[in-house]
Amino acid sequence: MRLLVPSIVAILGLAGPAAAQEAYYHKPIPEVEKVLQAPPFPAVWLSPARDALLIAERPGSPPLADLAAPKVKLAGVRVNPVTNGPHRAPYFLGLTVKSLADAPEPTDGKRRHGERANVGEGRRVTLPDSIRIGSPLWSADGKRVAFTNTAKDSLELWVLDVAQATARRIPRVHLNAALGWSYLWMPDQRTLLVKLVDPDRGPPPRLPPVPTGPDVQEGSGQHGIGSTYERRDVLETAHDEDLFDYYGSSALAFVDVLSGTVTRFGKADLFGSIQPSPDGEHFIVERIHRPYSHLHAWWRFPREVEIWDRHAQVERRLASLALADQVPPEGVPTGPRFYSWRPTAPATLFYVEALDQGDPDVKVPHRDRLLAWAAPFSGEASELLRLKERFDGIAWTDSSGIALVQEFDRERRWETTYQVDLSAPGATTRVIWDLSVNEKYMAPGDPLFRPLANGFSVIDRDGASIYLAGAGATPSGDRPFLDRFDLKTLRTERLFRCDKDVYESFLGWAGPGRSRFFTRRESPKEPPNTFVRTLEAPVVGAGATAAGAASRTSGPASTAAGAAPTGAGEATWTSTLAPVTHFLDPTPELRGITKRI
Repeated sequence: MRLLVPSIVAILGLAGPAAAQEAYYHKPIPEVEKVLQAPPFPAVWLSPARDALLIAERPGSPPLADLAAPKVKLAGVRVNPVTNGPHRAPYFLGLTVKSLADAPEPTDGKRRHGERANVGEGRRVTLPDSIRIGSPLWSADGKRVAFTNTAKDSLELWVLDVAQATARRIPRVHLNAALGWSYLWMPDQRTLLVKLVDPDRGPPPRLPPVPTGPDVQEGSGQHGIGSTYERRDVLETAHDEDLFDYYGSSALAFVDVLSGTVTRFGKADLFGSIQPSPDGEHFIVERIHRPYSHLHAWWRFPREVEIWDRHAQVERRLASLALADQVPPEGVPTGPRFYSWRPTAPATLFYVEALDQGDPDVKVPHRDRLLAWAAPFSGEASELLRLKERFDGIAWTDSSGIALVQEFDRERRWETTYQVDLSAPGATTRVIWDLSVNEKYMAPGDPLFRPLANGFSVIDRDGASIYLAGAGATPSGDRPFLDRFDLKTLRTERLFRCDKDVYESFLGWAGPGRSRFFTRRESPKEPPNTFVRTLEAPVVGAGATAAGAASRTSGPASTAAGAAPTGAGEATWTSTLAPVTHFLDPTPELRGITKRI
């Protein structure tokens, strides 16, 4: 042991001066740093009018200032107390508007003189150099895009005029995005409903030097303790509750994006979701209130769900929901849930209620029921349909009350989709799809939607047919597809299927009609870009298949013009391909790396 003492002393002696040196960040070699700092591929959003793309540049690695920004952890969210927005919210650095009528991009990989790297042709929007763009939101008519700018001390509201490719800030608007959304388009597509930082709220509550009381928690022994994930950033003290009230409370207002006029809407409160009706005259409003939980996130907190008129007056109370801390495993809360508006009616409320106390272990003939309540919300809501299993979603069409309703059987892990006319109580159902949730090869895909003028969306129908897009899982990998599905005959026609040597997926229709559509295409050697496919003609001898037959047993994909499909599940139409964007590979150095043993 004596032999070790001088060595230990010597090590400790050397450690002292080293610890006193100034710390600094080490950088990798330039070749590696270049790859690490390379910006990701731009983000692309399609216009609801199908005639333009909005392209946003992504930043590379975040600066240390972003990581070191202040934050408060409140009931499952992390808030930047300076901006009253999310801590470390993702953002973009620039916007470009690209019309579908623009000339195709060059495909030789060369950038034209003066063109910004990885942005492509189009009209670049003039914005401040310090812009930090968040959450672009198209208006339903495709004329405008609302977005935020994270300034040094606030969250600003900006509006882009797509036709002019110009953007301007709406003055006197400081958004509150502490609990998620901070603005949405009203049905007129000219007005925004926004959540503002209450200008009268004063300074944040100060931490008392002495706690006002003990921290008391009660264990009832019932289920509903909550997941480990939900225990992150929950409230812990009475001061945390005060901070949640302070940063979460907001003032509602209407913003006319043409004149910039800001009109207050009701009193400041702690608002959850707010949904305007299709006619813009009624609102489903969630008001969160105490007592708060120190075990669960804010979305389980008690709330009042009310129907307001345009003057912020309560028309009817839909529900008074208690703290959702006793929800059984894989169960649902009791009381109204999934409340929303029917897209094709002026103001018809639609919601779901559990008939089994939300407990999947309770044996009942029906687990859920669907109800509707039309303005002026007199009397009681009307029951439209009862489901044997748990309600799992609804998709409305633009025809009467016809919708696709999905239910989930927990014990069998099974999903069933019905077609039902909900325009009258006691409607009959027709099974459209019925398969295991673990079934990937036969998955029919998801219905495509189109926006209405009021901003709501319905299933994109073409006579008796709808369109489906899916990942197209196969034993050899995914091959995304686009199908046309007849709701009367339940037969499928495959319009497009991804080739085997690339990955290409449907993004949305291009232009009027349904003969052209946008795709995102990439390969191990080609960076992801946006293309337009044009359907040419049906393949001779190819026909539609019944639902569940060969076309659903494997994935989907596209066929080059003039080529005939081979094998089940291939496209029954030929199509041609044209590039729309030409994003460059930000890290071409990595393409030369090969895997070797």
